[in-house]
Amino acid sequence: MLTSRGERLELFPAARAALCTLADAGVPVAIASRASEVTWAHEIMRLLRVDDRRTVADVVGSAPVVIQGGSKTAHLRHIASESGVPLRDMLFFDNERTNIAQVEKIGPTCVYCPRGMTDKLFNEGVSVHVANRASSSIQRPAAGAAANGSGRSRKGAGIRREEGVEVGGRRKKDRGKSRGRRQ
Repeated sequence: MLTSRGERLELFPAARAALCTLADAGVPVAIASRASEVTWAHEIMRLLRVDDRRTVADVVGSAPVVIQGGSKTAHLRHIASESGVPLRDMLFFDNERTNIAQVEKIGPTCVYCPRGMTDKLFNEGVSVHVANRASSSIQRPAAGAAANGSGRSRKGAGIRREEGVEVGGRRKKDRGKSRGRRQ
């Protein structure tokens, strides 16, 4: 897609794949953005294609879209309030370390994507999120886990670096495969 200025706008290939995977699995996808041009951002979501039959707006559907100034923590709290999805059940991807540091304090699994979404970061983020939810549901009483549909999710920031990946603030060797657990 080209803007009126001739700038090319497109999703990272891994972001496109992640959106398709989530949509196909029936996982709600919400948007938290500090874009200053709200109308333009909504238009872009209606135009950017994730595959032959869907746009970003189609994937998001009726899930919350928060495009406004302020902190990402405020955005995610708003999304949790609107959607009914607890913060601990959210998986948050962002390219700003400050956003990751702030958001992980309120409960979502966080994945730092400094150069944009990659397949590796998406897969690691999902694996860490699933593992955190499974391990925390084992530690909770059954009634507590059943009451909200899942266990407590903890933070896991996947930080891509040449020599390895940081997950949950701890260093993990990158051996070319995702283990989906903290080390």
